[in-house]
Amino acid sequence: MSKKVSIYTIADEVGVSTATVSKVINNKGYVSEKIAEKVLRTIRKYNYVPTQKKHSDNAIGVVCFHNERLLASPFSSKLMTGMSLQAFKDGNELLLIDGKALVGMTPEELFRYRFSRSICGFLLLNADAESPLMGAMSNGKVPFINIANSCNDTTFNYISSHNYESAMEVVDYMICMGHRRIAIAGVLMQQVNSHRERFDGYRAALEKHKIELNSDFILELPDQEPETFDNAVKRLMGRAEPPTAIFFINTECGNMLYSTLNAQNYRLPDDISLAGCYEMPESFPSTIDFASFAQPAEEMGALAVKNIKELSHSPKKSIHLRVDNIISYGNTVKKLI
Repeated sequence: MSKKVSIYTIADEVGVSTATVSKVINNKGYVSEKIAEKVLRTIRKYNYVPTQKKHSDNAIGVVCFHNERLLASPFSSKLMTGMSLQAFKDGNELLLIDGKALVGMTPEELFRYRFSRSICGFLLLNADAESPLMGAMSNGKVPFINIANSCNDTTFNYISSHNYESAMEVVDYMICMGHRRIAIAGVLMQQVNSHRERFDGYRAALEKHKIELNSDFILELPDQEPETFDNAVKRLMGRAEPPTAIFFINTECGNMLYSTLNAQNYRLPDDISLAGCYEMPESFPSTIDFASFAQPAEEMGALAVKNIKELSHSPKKSIHLRVDNIISYGNTVKKLI
């Protein structure tokens, strides 16, 4: 039978008092960095959780990036709703954390941050594809799940959707409707994995139909400002052979394209067709029925809360989940003769 690990086990192995171990666990009081690292290394070695922490470890840290308009995003707000409902049902608390506050922390600092706040694990929202935070959390043995984005490193945990397949299906539909000059528009297309997967699905659909990728039709936009979209659309539609359709990368981009094209007197879908990844906001005209695919945001949020709790109790478990998107063919793609 394996020996039960206690605070005395940790203190004895490191060669310090139990009071010193307690200071490190609760992140209170002065302990030299060298001693703190030894204590944390030993805690991780035994996967030790203090008795009081076992009972109070009910907070879930929701780490938000690109959060200037977090709840204004239809997808993010529904994702948060799913998280909140599941957390409320399970008796957990959600702690919103600005990702900028954690980036740059060492694995040991992240471990102490989690312990001192009784956080069972972290859910990363809108994290960049190559965020160093994921590596630091992994090295610190801090449970985390990247939400709505897969990870290039398969040792990292994620819950996402079938972005590649859905984007390919929607673009394939546009091509079958007679469109061969299809542009793509988005912000952070190469920095967010879900966006990159949608771009790859767009490209794969063109290749499937032997349509050459036109670099002039790729609108990699630096931001979502109205002026940015206005200038980009003017350049795009002013070409000798403009696109007959545009595939957009997410809801915010779809709304901006719709508003910009409308302001420039382009009729949808008579003059230009639009399709992409879209989540209908409550405040947007219900008459716009985009050809689109939507991620089941509330389901993903609930799954995230359920799985981070399991992960906190089973650190060796891997979470690699992809859920099915909802595809609609709408009325925004014109059939060409």
